[in-house]
Amino acid sequence: MKDRQGENLRELLGRFVEAERAREMAEDIERGEQILGRHPAPEPSLDVLLGIKAQMGARLAYQRKRHHFRQIALKIATAAAVIIFVGIGIRSLDRQPGNVVEHFTAGFIPTAIWESDNIAADDLHLASFAAEIERIENEVKALLLGESSNGESTLDELETELREIEGSFWEKG
Repeated sequence: MKDRQGENLRELLGRFVEAERAREMAEDIERGEQILGRHPAPEPSLDVLLGIKAQMGARLAYQRKRHHFRQIALKIATAAAVIIFVGIGIRSLDRQPGNVVEHFTAGFIPTAIWESDNIAADDLHLASFAAEIERIENEVKALLLGESSNGESTLDELETELREIEGSFWEKG
């Protein structure tokens, strides 16, 4: 091993073990490299290389066919599933009277709200937010018209209330 590489190796090993042990380990590694340098690995014969290449080619061809078959099977299964689901959906829509939108959304929305014309009045959370928004709108209109006595502090209070309402909107429900 070159002198600079030997120093780097001893320094690296010295970070993990004592200095004397690091030196011994570096010498062992140098001797191992010398032994490997004197006894190079034999080259495989041409027949062995050709045999390995033939086996790899056969396996690769098999894997390609298998992959191609899997892709075709997956496409057929996907198409069959789509056809089955579309058929089931059409049959269920034929059996159920009413609008398609009503059929799919009626289960998610309560009947009282679904049949009502005023959703905000039917939902307590929406009604309270609508009332708060209306109160803030009235206060802002009063500020714009100059009907309020302390304009600066009221505007700050309104902004604070609006932030609180905006933050609490996502917490309720």
